[in-house]
Amino acid sequence: MSGQQEQRDLADEPSQHRAAEPSPDLSPGVLAPRSSAEPAAVDPAVAGSRPADSPAPLEPGSRAALKQRLERLPLGHPSSPYHVDGERKPPPPRLRHLEVAPAGPRGIAFATPQPAAEEAIAPEPQPTPEPGPMPQPQMAADGSWSRGAARLGQVEVRIAQDCYDRFRAFEGRNLFGGYGQGGLTVTIRKIAQGLAHGRLASDADEQFLLEPDEYRTRLAHLIRRHPEHTAEQLARRVPGALSYAFLFDDEHYSEGTWQVQQVLQAHGFRLEARRNTWDSTQDKRVVTIWLDPAHQLPFQVQFHTPASLEAQQLARTSAQLLGDPRIPPGEAASLAADLAATWAVLPAPPGNAQIDDYRRSAAGTTPGAGRQAQGPGDRALPAARSPVA
Repeated sequence: MSGQQEQRDLADEPSQHRAAEPSPDLSPGVLAPRSSAEPAAVDPAVAGSRPADSPAPLEPGSRAALKQRLERLPLGHPSSPYHVDGERKPPPPRLRHLEVAPAGPRGIAFATPQPAAEEAIAPEPQPTPEPGPMPQPQMAADGSWSRGAARLGQVEVRIAQDCYDRFRAFEGRNLFGGYGQGGLTVTIRKIAQGLAHGRLASDADEQFLLEPDEYRTRLAHLIRRHPEHTAEQLARRVPGALSYAFLFDDEHYSEGTWQVQQVLQAHGFRLEARRNTWDSTQDKRVVTIWLDPAHQLPFQVQFHTPASLEAQQLARTSAQLLGDPRIPPGEAASLAADLAATWAVLPAPPGNAQIDDYRRSAAGTTPGAGRQAQGPGDRALPAARSPVA
């Protein structure tokens, strides 16, 4: 056989004489296995077409090429579709889930019905602290989390973290502890700056968002009390996950409470629930729950007088002492009596009785709100009496 004929034979059989090439579907440096029975590749110049089982190269910059690059990122990478343990991350919300409800007559937006399971979850008070010193949170090797009696499994921990990240982005605080031009806290502070007789009851560096471990603790209590609901539903309903408090003196309390609610609705937030506890023996205040339709996340807004805020802070600091078995019984009883006396002598601001309880139903009505408008405070928030926004 001549030299030229041998060269032609070698050119016609590239699969038998060329080195194996890395497979595009394998990690760099790993060669694709080749079966000895695999037929030789056909030269397109000879056959005039690409083999049927050979995938076409992806167009650079295409969606498919980008998806392939994301799939190859290390596990746990911020842009990787997989968690560090290899489990695929949940898909991001679809755009239609972030749309605001269409406007109805007179520019009023009708409510978009929510799943019945979510509508059944009422705003709940914060869980009672456990007796004694607050136990330290523990993260186990299997990914589960515990803090005293509060426990979350590995999947629940991941759900809690994903939802907490959504709350943090909604609140607007950056990684350096400051705020930019957007976010809920910036909006709330602008509302407070526009008040003539009220202010935001907080310091400049106060955390409006719960600490991560406290958020997990309250979620664990919710899961234990509501086994009929999923962890995903409950993670967005953690009591006080994102909370603000407005402070008014007694004279302007009722008017200021209605004014803030009116401004919140003007910003597009939807009133979900309102509770007036001024006629109770403790925890006297007005607390409201709002929903941001764009983020589908709730937040809490409380309304206090200086005396009620001081009593609430005293109750919080006393809760651990009252349940601590190391505190002598006589000292604990004296502390409880002082706290009860503080709530008993707390004066109720005038006009607070006109602020009735409210809970949004699936139809957007106000069950149990039978009081009629009796003053300027009621007329300041007409949508809150029969809210459809």
